[in-house]
Amino acid sequence: MTGWRAAIITAGAASLLAGACVAWSAIPLRPTGLAELALFLAVACAVLGVLRLVLASVVAPDEAFAVIWSLKDNKGNTIMAMPRAACYRGMVMNHMIHHRAQLGVYLRMLNVPLPGLYGPSADGPWQPAWPK
Repeated sequence: MTGWRAAIITAGAASLLAGACVAWSAIPLRPTGLAELALFLAVACAVLGVLRLVLASVVAPDEAFAVIWSLKDNKGNTIMAMPRAACYRGMVMNHMIHHRAQLGVYLRMLNVPLPGLYGPSADGPWQPAWPK
């Protein structure tokens, strides 16, 4: 998913064989030590830095995000095609929200208090929505 963020914006299509996640291939799926965690965080920061540069380079966002983007299989057949805006929202933003919710479930299972994401959290004191 990491390389796809920039690929959706910069390329007209992506192939499942294109190696969009090459930067992550050296990282264990389950880091067991601080060195592996540090490597994971370093790669994550680098990938997000590239994405910020790519997003900042978009000259005409409305036109750029209206372009059709395609995902192709290893034979070049189109698996899906949709405007970049819909693809970015569905494949990137919604996917990140899903993982944030998963993280919240795991933290709750460990009795870690959660901050409010879209308003007050169940872990904080209740406050009325509109102050008097």
